[in-house]
Amino acid sequence: MVGVGSGQKKKLTITRCVRETNGDTTVTGDKFEAMVNPQGFTRKDSIQYNENKAIGATSQEKIFSRMGTSSISFKKILLDGTGVIDPFGPGVSERIETLKKIVYNYNGQKHEPNRVQLLWGNLIFLGRLTSLDVNCTMFTPNGVPLRAELSMDFEDATSTKEAQLSANQSSPDLTHLVEVRAGDTLPLLCHRIYGDCSYYREVAAINNLPGLLSLTPGTQLKFPPLG
Repeated sequence: MVGVGSGQKKKLTITRCVRETNGDTTVTGDKFEAMVNPQGFTRKDSIQYNENKAIGATSQEKIFSRMGTSSISFKKILLDGTGVIDPFGPGVSERIETLKKIVYNYNGQKHEPNRVQLLWGNLIFLGRLTSLDVNCTMFTPNGVPLRAELSMDFEDATSTKEAQLSANQSSPDLTHLVEVRAGDTLPLLCHRIYGDCSYYREVAAINNLPGLLSLTPGTQLKFPPLG
């Protein structure tokens, strides 16, 4: 579980992930970063029930069946190619293509769309895209998009085991992917994840960190299950 940020402004990032044969999830490095953060997001969690109604009964009893699928939606994520926000960055069309390669394109090896990690502040959501809307609002005289707004919906893509462990977000049996923030240290991060700062040497070895004292903000570290 990621703790509250250090106050440094972070942008929404969407990173392609792969599930290893041992069940762990690893980010690949292919990443889309929002130019301007969305104003918010809508997350939906559901619970499913079975309804048993006896003959002649005036009411029906709902019996818990299982936890439903979670989903998350982002609306009006701005892309700007006028040069006001990022004078030397890629254009709107190039940014859209980068995003689609990560969230939309079919993965022939996995025979499914990519799993992605959404990371923003203390939000970590592992899912797959269900809907992508691109609304172009400004163009050059030749019709090239200069400004667009994105709306995206994602559905939870965790495995059954991951979902069960995620019921307790502080579970030490769950592999965590954490983005380093300014001021973070390995002992501090280990205390957040495991409740015990003494595991910092093991985490450093797993992530092949050359030193224990300096962590680069933006780096993603893997915190594996204990045991």
